[in-house]
Amino acid sequence: NYNIMKYLKLALSVFSLAVLFSMSVSCSRGGGSDDVFPPYVGNTVGDYSVKITGSTGVQIGSVVVVIDGATHVLSPQNGSVYTTPTYKGSNFAASVSATGVNQSSTLKVELIKNGTVVKTSTAQGKYLAASITD
Repeated sequence: NYNIMKYLKLALSVFSLAVLFSMSVSCSRGGGSDDVFPPYVGNTVGDYSVKITGSTGVQIGSVVVVIDGATHVLSPQNGSVYTTPTYKGSNFAASVSATGVNQSSTLKVELIKNGTVVKTSTAQGKYLAASITD
């Protein structure tokens, strides 16, 4: 059972990283006159961090942060509350995986830009995953 959880967490982390990487690549392409979509207009540069809060007993497994195409894989130490370091950039995405104690377990991910919570993502269940972008 432990090995299954370990592989599930690893698979979820790899999948999350792949999704975030593909988002960052597709959002950073330039536009030309023959493009179907207009050129991507990026966000203004800001200071980004993510606050992660799990209900009692939730264990945060991994956090993947992509800022302006640079990927950071974080492994929080045991706990149900974690805040990432602050990153400076203009295009930000984060994905979090965690394990709850039962189907009522919750995970809340808050995107903080320039000191203000600008977006929130939540998940509920035994196996938790939440993503957030700006």
